[in-house]
Amino acid sequence: KDEKAPVTATVKEDKERLLPATGEQEASAFLFLAAITSILSLLIFQKNFKD
Repeated sequence: KDEKAPVTATVKEDKERLLPATGEQEASAFLFLAAITSILSLLIFQKNFKD
């Protein structure tokens, strides 16, 4: 189990070494997912509130 930790750390470092554009894409993707999640939660809340 302890052997997996260093591997994931190196993979993370390799990702960070990539072009900054990939980081921006990940950030925009995260914001996109956050927006979808918030919208879905609002819709679900409204449905539960009406019931």
